[in-house]
Amino acid sequence: MAEIAEQVGYANSHSFIRIFKKVTGVTPGEYREQLILERSRTNVHDLNKGNLAKSDL
Repeated sequence: MAEIAEQVGYANSHSFIRIFKKVTGVTPGEYREQLILERSRTNVHDLNKGNLAKSDL
């Protein structure tokens, strides 16, 4: 997290996390978990519809 914070101009990862939560409503970790969950649901849905091969997961 410190590396990402630094790359976007924050010297302190705590400041980045605080502003990220203020803007998005969730912490970066919570955002990541939501994204992973959404992607896994989409992949399963696409697999069930025949749009993905199992190797795509």
